[in-house]
Amino acid sequence: MSPWMLQLDYTAIRSPVLILWGAQDIMMDSVARFRLKNDIVNAPVRVQTVEQAGHLSLVDRPDYVAEAMLDFITEHRGLGALAKPYAGGLVEK
Repeated sequence: MSPWMLQLDYTAIRSPVLILWGAQDIMMDSVARFRLKNDIVNAPVRVQTVEQAGHLSLVDRPDYVAEAMLDFITEHRGLGALAKPYAGGLVEK
């Protein structure tokens, strides 16, 4: 893990966290993802491996990453969190 990452106060994080980690990431030690999960103690954390992806998972698997992010947001903030900014709000009948 990079030295600057060790100096952060992870206990200050209060919002849900999604850690997407490329299965073929050779730039960062995969142990770091679990260290982050253990250091973020005041918020829910999901660690999700992105198969067939390296350090830049978003570039390697954009559809998978987008779907994972949408799933995570709706799980923690509800569908309305996405509907308001992107679809003009939920239509109530």
